Amino acid sequence: VLFIGPHWYCTLILLSFILGVGIGFTIQVARSLHFVHQALGCVATVWSSFLLVRCATQDPGLLSPGSEAKGGPGKPAQLFPSAGGRTCVPCGREQSPGELHCEYCHICVAGWDHHCPWMNKCIGADNLAAFYNFVCVSFSWLAYMVAVTLYSSSSQ
Repeated sequence: VLFIGPHWYCTLILLSFILGVGIGFTIQVARSLHFVHQALGCVATVWSSFLLVRCATQDPGLLSPGSEAKGGPGKPAQLFPSAGGRTCVPCGREQSPGELHCEYCHICVAGWDHHCPWMNKCIGADNLAAFYNFVCVSFSWLAYMVAVTLYSSSSQ
């Protein structure tokens, strides 16, 4: 099941940014350097884009509401993950430790960490590793591109 959250446009903005920076680096900076930098620029762009889409389409740990549930936003909003034993009124289910009813997605999420508008969904137990993988890889590649750009501009 593909869950599209309320901030789908932010994912498109982030994907456009990744593609723009990667393509700009490969065409403007790496082209005047060694072929290895062009290849790494392409790898970085494709890999970061793939990891973004993978995380944005992965189930965060959505929990099915009860059969009699009304659904919708929780009133009052749940600010912290459950310590266990809390009943989620909109979902009509008892929450286990770490679950939270997201005020944006309007559903309970297992192992809730945060709601990420850039990923278009909650980050929970089932997509937390994919989220950290995306963040670490993307920032590493961005640091590489900045370093190569600064080095190439100082050597000219």
